[in-house]
Amino acid sequence: MSLLYKQFPPPAYLSMPSFGLDISDETLKFIKLEPFKGGFRIASFGKKTIPKGVIESGEVKKPEELASFLRDTCKPAGVRYVYLTLPEEKGYMNVVELPAMHTSEIRTALESQFSEYVPLPPEEAVFDFEVLHSKSSGKGKRQLEVAMISFPHALVDSYYHAVRDAGLMPLAFDAEVQALARAVIPRQERDPFLLIDFGKTRTTFIIVHERQVRFTSTVPVAGKDIDRIIAEKMSAPLSEAEQIKKENFNIAGSYDKKLFNEVLPILSAVRDELERYISFWETHAPGLHGGEKYGPIKKILLCGGDSNLIGLAEYLSHNIHIPVEHANVWANVVSFDEYIPEITFHESLMYGSAIGAALRSFDI
Repeated sequence: MSLLYKQFPPPAYLSMPSFGLDISDETLKFIKLEPFKGGFRIASFGKKTIPKGVIESGEVKKPEELASFLRDTCKPAGVRYVYLTLPEEKGYMNVVELPAMHTSEIRTALESQFSEYVPLPPEEAVFDFEVLHSKSSGKGKRQLEVAMISFPHALVDSYYHAVRDAGLMPLAFDAEVQALARAVIPRQERDPFLLIDFGKTRTTFIIVHERQVRFTSTVPVAGKDIDRIIAEKMSAPLSEAEQIKKENFNIAGSYDKKLFNEVLPILSAVRDELERYISFWETHAPGLHGGEKYGPIKKILLCGGDSNLIGLAEYLSHNIHIPVEHANVWANVVSFDEYIPEITFHESLMYGSAIGAALRSFDI
């Protein structure tokens, strides 16, 4: 499922590998993959800090500055055709049940009840859908379970025009949660997973089943909050505080017990949200299609630039009895027996959505 910008379709002959482009509030990541030994390898990649105030909470505040930044950053790196991610906090993800119907009729059916799920009229939104399951309603009739993802038209327009004004060609839009799931959930997996994207400005929780996104939620608790506390308590600039967090701070408290106690409310907030979504899945998932159980969450995967916090996986796994580990963003790219990517493992955790978007070139 992707948000194709149908008003401006790319030329039909474009089938060459293209860049995955992930734009967050503070960072641009881009990556291009190429076929290699039955998998793929990195053809090109890059990362650069976006000027403060250009994007806030996923909303483009300064479109001309964003276009200029993209032009100056992407053109020298050879970036031209791109699959672009859209910010989760601005999208709406819903699972909708419909009577059995032909695929060509689903869009009209969703439009007719759009306002029940999205606080926007359909003409002010861009949306796409994917049929998840066909099931019996228990009365001899078939029903469809459909995943619908939508974004405000104005938001999609703002990213589209900034990218075009930068001289780039957007081929399709993905919700960043879809792209992330495409990257980190192995193709053969069908069990439920819970992804935690712990970033600089927000933390996103994503429940995936059969490699399809079922639920997402974003909270404004993130790495920057830890940076701020370290900076205040150690009278250090934010840049130095961030370095301390990455290199020395240990959630086990071995670095500085008092500092750990100051940071604890942030970590506890993340764990409380995690437990809430695990409980949501356990209590709501069994009846979602005709009483058939989806099964429990198999594993919790950490990704995002601030998921490297020492001891974070151990802290989150305490008392929940579900394995927590860092994601392998190369799960659907290559076997490490064949090729070791040039990006370090720690740095790769912030490239998940860009990699997932780049995999669109190969219909993965």
